[in-house]
Amino acid sequence: MWGKLTDRKKRTKFNKNSDPHDLCRFLPMPGIEVAKLMFDSDDVCWASWRFIAEEEIPSLSHTKDVIEAYVTAGTRIQFCTYQDMLQERAVNCDTDSVLYVQPRDESAFVEKWDNLGAMNSELKLSFIIEEFVSGVLKNYAFKFFDSATDK
Repeated sequence: MWGKLTDRKKRTKFNKNSDPHDLCRFLPMPGIEVAKLMFDSDDVCWASWRFIAEEEIPSLSHTKDVIEAYVTAGTRIQFCTYQDMLQERAVNCDTDSVLYVQPRDESAFVEKWDNLGAMNSELKLSFIIEEFVSGVLKNYAFKFFDSATDK
């Protein structure tokens, strides 16, 4: 939620399209520029795009650099406590996420909550990450096994 106060609307955005009709409606949309189309599979296409006209960029009137700096600094301080706690167990750390090794027979290293500022998990409890690969910041992928369905 706090990140939305400082969201820069000129940044490149990504859309995942699995319906060809949606993609055909998206491409000629006025006010946007599609930079790249990346085909993940025969059924999925990612489009990178951005707004092209300054006046067409929707923005919050109270988005300011001071708010951005305050929110970012507070978040980094909180995030450092997680990094200190995990130490060498951390496999990948990003500006707002951490991937770490959690042995099955030990209690959770990081408590997860749905509160603002708390860590939460993007995976179901039954998911186990089998493979992980990372390129640069905000660019990683993993393959998981669902122990509930054995798939």
